[in-house]
Amino acid sequence: MIRVANPGERTKITAQRGDESRWTADGKIITYVDGQQWFAVDVSTKKGFVAGRPRPLFRGPFQQHSGWSYDVSRDGRRFLLMLGPPDETTNPLIVVTNWFAEVSRLAPPREK
Repeated sequence: MIRVANPGERTKITAQRGDESRWTADGKIITYVDGQQWFAVDVSTKKGFVAGRPRPLFRGPFQQHSGWSYDVSRDGRRFLLMLGPPDETTNPLIVVTNWFAEVSRLAPPREK
């Protein structure tokens, strides 16, 4: 458990936007995502809350949705993410209506 002197105090850790911030289990790192870029910030709570400078970790075409779209390991060295397809490799969705009629037309039953 992490204890700080002023738990209601707010501290800005990034000048940019940061979504889905997560603490590592050891309380030493906060991770967050900004668009398709993941960042980490080293923190200390020994003498109040002190945050280091954000450092980029990695980027990629990962899916993001409301709620938590990633998780971080206890030590902050591994991430679990959902890989999203890049825009140029998305496949079209083909919907076939009246499917049984289409199958019968393409593969009529054999005559005995």
